[in-house]
Amino acid sequence: LGFKNIKALFFREKYIIAENFFAQFYEPISNFNDAIFLLNFDGFKLLNINDAGINYNIAKEVGKVDVLASAFGSGASGFPLCWDNIKENESKKILKNQFKSRVHLLKKAVKIYQADYAFPFASYFALVNKEHSAFNREIFEAKILADSIQIRDCKVLDLLPGDSYEFKNEQFFRAKDR
Repeated sequence: LGFKNIKALFFREKYIIAENFFAQFYEPISNFNDAIFLLNFDGFKLLNINDAGINYNIAKEVGKVDVLASAFGSGASGFPLCWDNIKENESKKILKNQFKSRVHLLKKAVKIYQADYAFPFASYFALVNKEHSAFNREIFEAKILADSIQIRDCKVLDLLPGDSYEFKNEQFFRAKDR
């Protein structure tokens, strides 16, 4: 594909990006083949657990984080929508429970990593083929949207793709066209 200067990145190794700016990756303790990603901008820490879940073993090492980023929904796999042996009403229950459990995990992670901000993301997707439109309807009907998530002692950054947030002034900037 023409990529050059490709470098393998390893868990727990510190990668210096610029002066006072580094990245580290941590392994999950879940069954997902994923990674937890820490960006440290001169002491401002963003920890992205995405789908990797909580790794209690690194919480002490990482310490308090400013922003905890995480998926807040499910649906990237075909379960339960593509399983012929699951009835439609049961499938809807499963989807709702998946979303509720992801939000519960997000709240727990905020507490463990002592995050000031929660950034729920990685759940605003849609399947692109027209034949998947029924799946999209089912997924979005069950989804708990980021702006409905409330976490005690933590500000939730309910950003949609294209939006931004300025920490200095605590101000949201919403995209005009998506």
